[in-house]
Amino acid sequence: MSLEEAERTLNKSNICRTAFQKFPKATLVNLCEANGIQPECNGRKYQGSSLKRDYEKALYEFRKRTGRHLGKPPNEREIIVAPLSLPGPIVVHPQPTCPPTSKVTFRVYNKPGDWVHTGENSCPLEENGDLDLTSISRIMQTDDVCRIIDPTNHRMFYQYEPGILRADDLEDLMDNGFLQVTFARCSRYLN
Repeated sequence: MSLEEAERTLNKSNICRTAFQKFPKATLVNLCEANGIQPECNGRKYQGSSLKRDYEKALYEFRKRTGRHLGKPPNEREIIVAPLSLPGPIVVHPQPTCPPTSKVTFRVYNKPGDWVHTGENSCPLEENGDLDLTSISRIMQTDDVCRIIDPTNHRMFYQYEPGILRADDLEDLMDNGFLQVTFARCSRYLN
C-alpha cells in the first residue's frame, strides 16, 4: 500500500479506528513525518521506538482531534460559525442537597447465587441511616434471620454488628438501587 492511499484514508470524512491497519509500518511512519505527527511510545519495546499500532493510534487521534482534511487548503474549507447570543448574564444557583433517603428497597433471593428474586419490598431506615435487619424479617413475616448478599461476589456479607447494617456499608451493597437479601434458618447466622 502506498503513501497516497494512506493520505486518501486520512482525508476521508469519517474513519474508523482500524482504518490504518492495512498499511505497512514504513508507510505510516512516512505519513506521520509528512504531517508532523509524533506517536507516543507504549514502552513495550526498547525506549524510543514505536510499534505499528502506535502510529495507527497517532494518525487516528490526529484525524479525530483536528477533523482536518489534508487535501484541501485551509482557505477552501467551509467553516460555519453561528453567533452565540445569551439573554443575559449566567447566574449559577447552588443546588439544594437532597435529604438522605429514609427507605431502602430490597429484593429477596432464595440463596446468594440466584439470578431471579422471589420478592421485593421497602423498609424504613433508622434516623442515622443504618438498617435494622429485624425490621426486614418483620416486613416479610418470617422468624428467619435476614442476611445481606454482597453483589460483588454473591456471598453473604459479614455483619460487623449482628442485626444492623451500617449506613456506610449500605451504599456499597446496593445493586441497581436494590439491596439483595436472603433468609437463613440456621442458628449459626444468629451470632
